[in-house]
Amino acid sequence: GGWRSSFDINQVLKKNTLAIRINGLQQHDDFVRKPTGFDTKRLDVVFKYRPFKYTTITGSFLHYYGAGNRPNNTTPRDYVSAWVAAGKPGWDPVTQLITLGGTTYGANAAGTGIQAGSLTPISDAALPNYFSRAGGAFQRSNIFVDRTGITYWTAPTSNTGGNPTANAGLVRLVGPSPSTAFSSTVPGRFDNQPLFTTTPTTSSQELYDWSKINLSSIDQFADKTDTYMAQIDQIFFNTPRQRLSGMAAIFVEDADRYRRTPASNSGTSGQTGQLFVDVNLRNLDGTPNLNFGRPYIGVLEPRTTLSPARWETYRSSLAYNLDFSQEKGLLKWFGTHTISAYVDYKYRINRNYSYRDVMTTDTAWTQPGVGGVVNNYARANQQNISGGPQASPNIMRGFYRYYVGDNQGSNVDYAPTPFRYGSYPFVWGNTGDWHYDPITLGQLPTTDNTGGTANLKQIIKTPGAVIQSHFLDHAVVTTFGARKDLVYSKNGATPQLLTNNNTAFDYASIDHWQADWRPSSGRTTTAGVVVRAFRDLPFVNRWTNDTGVKGILGDILHGMSITYNKSNNFIPLPPATDLYLRPLPNSTGKGTDYGLWFNLMEGKLVIRINRYTNTQFDARDSDANTIAQRVLRHDIDAGQSDGFKLYTQATNWVTALNPAWDAQQVQTEVLREIGFTPARYQGLVDGFTNGTIAATNDVTGKGTEIEVNYNPTKYWTVAFNANDTQAINTNVSSSVQQYIDERMPIWTSIQDPRFASLPADNPNRYWWTNTTYGGSQTAAANYLSFVDAPYAVIRETLGKSQPAVRRYGFKLSSNLQLAAITDNSIIKKFSVGGAVRWEDKGAIGYYGVNYASLLANNQPITRLDANNPVWDPGHFYFDAFIGYKTKLYDKWSMTVRLNVKNIQESGGLKPIRAFPDGTPSAYRIVDPRQFILTTSFDL
Repeated sequence: GGWRSSFDINQVLKKNTLAIRINGLQQHDDFVRKPTGFDTKRLDVVFKYRPFKYTTITGSFLHYYGAGNRPNNTTPRDYVSAWVAAGKPGWDPVTQLITLGGTTYGANAAGTGIQAGSLTPISDAALPNYFSRAGGAFQRSNIFVDRTGITYWTAPTSNTGGNPTANAGLVRLVGPSPSTAFSSTVPGRFDNQPLFTTTPTTSSQELYDWSKINLSSIDQFADKTDTYMAQIDQIFFNTPRQRLSGMAAIFVEDADRYRRTPASNSGTSGQTGQLFVDVNLRNLDGTPNLNFGRPYIGVLEPRTTLSPARWETYRSSLAYNLDFSQEKGLLKWFGTHTISAYVDYKYRINRNYSYRDVMTTDTAWTQPGVGGVVNNYARANQQNISGGPQASPNIMRGFYRYYVGDNQGSNVDYAPTPFRYGSYPFVWGNTGDWHYDPITLGQLPTTDNTGGTANLKQIIKTPGAVIQSHFLDHAVVTTFGARKDLVYSKNGATPQLLTNNNTAFDYASIDHWQADWRPSSGRTTTAGVVVRAFRDLPFVNRWTNDTGVKGILGDILHGMSITYNKSNNFIPLPPATDLYLRPLPNSTGKGTDYGLWFNLMEGKLVIRINRYTNTQFDARDSDANTIAQRVLRHDIDAGQSDGFKLYTQATNWVTALNPAWDAQQVQTEVLREIGFTPARYQGLVDGFTNGTIAATNDVTGKGTEIEVNYNPTKYWTVAFNANDTQAINTNVSSSVQQYIDERMPIWTSIQDPRFASLPADNPNRYWWTNTTYGGSQTAAANYLSFVDAPYAVIRETLGKSQPAVRRYGFKLSSNLQLAAITDNSIIKKFSVGGAVRWEDKGAIGYYGVNYASLLANNQPITRLDANNPVWDPGHFYFDAFIGYKTKLYDKWSMTVRLNVKNIQESGGLKPIRAFPDGTPSAYRIVDPRQFILTTSFDL
């Protein structure tokens, strides 16, 4: 279990002059799934010094450090069950034959399938649907990691070019496909159902016991933050009518963040962290594969990142108070006013450095010019930097098989285990000529997601002012505020460079900044009023002293406040561009809320009702932003695993047709054919890599909030709140549709000249419908699944409340001290309480249009029905606590409290996404009820 210890020392060193407070915490968070744990340490020191009556100096230091890992919150995608259901077939990479149920299968005479008894090697095109070679795993070196560390390291195929950088041999490894569970020939998709877009996650506790085993145990992350604050407050004058004070402060935050999360999708392409099973009977060199039938977590090219940041904030302000409330005559009706003016200056630097685990040994086949190895390559680079280091051969980077069980049952038995860097035999070669080179696996820097747009420097200047006024003896309170944000931003300079043969960061390059600032500015204004309209009316005061209905009405009117607020805001965001590399505007918004407050029964009952409408313009965190990323994957090669990438395939065919051309000539022709300028293409690649390509939309949120706090006695409190919340997309950026309209004629017409001899109606002549690129989908099928269908839902739901947002919810909580009902000296020291929470249903997907009849007739579902969501039902949650408070030795106060969170929960799975037929496609792991015991002392 987890634990926490803390202390808090508050000491006056000199009365009215100097005081200090020191508090600290050490905490260990433990979790149900093992092994896991997160440790936190915090130390906070604050002092306050008053050298003069109207001068106060405050300083503080806060140190935070947290490190460890946390458990996976979802179950893994299942590549095991279908293989087991198929009879656990085995693949022999040497003979390229299959063994199933004691029978050997080879290719049939036509080479389109398999046949019992045949000894003809099986090509990729003839592989049955329980095997697959799609994805980056079969282009990178494969590293086998067991509980003892790295046990084997191999190329994925034999190598006909005399070096492992050319993975073109017929002796090859294969992987499992979940497709037999879905009648498909590619991983996780129905043959004719393009909208079943993902491999489903497992819901079988026999395959993976989500209540015990942490599949993210190999993740590690840490944060260290030191913050410093110094502030001086000065009162310049203070009279019964006027007061002028000022403040100046500096706040500095130094932070470092470390992330190595291979199991949590930190890989750079493909599906990482998925649950596979080893289906290869032998290794490439013919030795028995002792891992056959064992499950493993597959991780493709994980990155490690270091992200330092330094934020400095300087603030100065003046506050002027003008009070007429104590005056006589008409002046007192002018009320009290507080005017504040301030200036903020914020200086922020965020940097990102990335590393990747790669081969670090120099060999004859790692030299530029050998086997297609390019000049100026960086071993850890997956992407080319224009004018900088180039991508290394795929073989130098890895696909990691973290084995998590034995070969009995092919189920998960234990968590994955990390490995050590060092020298290991790397197996590569061809039949009769296998090599076992001692290669060192180590960590080297990469320019992928390093520097450039991954770095950000900002200066934010903010002048502002606020005035709050109280009129008519505080019966009317108004607040008006305005500020202007002037934001100056710049990213890191390009090209990002490495040094020492591209094995170390060139910090003079990586840490350098672009020459020009990108300015933006915006205003924020607020206006609000609180009116206690009936508080001082004579008849109301008379009614409050009455009984019966008048007394009740008098109490309501006397304690009623009417509120109204209106705002326009500006939200500075990091620089980003649309699909045409046009800078995106900062987000702005406007909001209005109004409500009623009631303070009744002499403060025992407080009720607040509020209605709000807020609109955010040019938001970047929407589904449209996701579509922009997806549509770009068709064109560029930024390391993603899609086999159909137009740039990649065009590079392949231009190179094949022009073998004498150098890399620059090839790239020039490729960009001409696919319709990009070099600058635009590189800008899109950089933006995609660093997450700065985006699309915007406008979102309106509206709803009603109700809060009730009732304290009938000093021993009993009751709190209730309820909400009605709606989120509505009101506009979507046109840049996505504009890009699709521009690119679609090119996508659908460009032909792959390597297939020019095929008949005119053969789909493989066209890049758009070519089925031979090795990925799980054609470009056309991917567009239909991941772009067209969800984008249609976005368009069709414009102006409608988003069903994924749970509209209604409430919480009721209560706390009772037993002293209210007993005088027993022991029992009266106890308190009990609890809470009940409820949330409305929420959508986890959409049914397909006419999905039932289409599935019944084996017809494809091509559209989602935006008016027919797949619902996750509403849920109740229950909490409870019991506390005991006493004094030790009649001197020190001690409180013991036991909280139980989610009493109703015994653990399980909750669907979070669904296929178009309503079948869950992904699950969140729900942990069982949680017990928290707290003991505190007041010494």
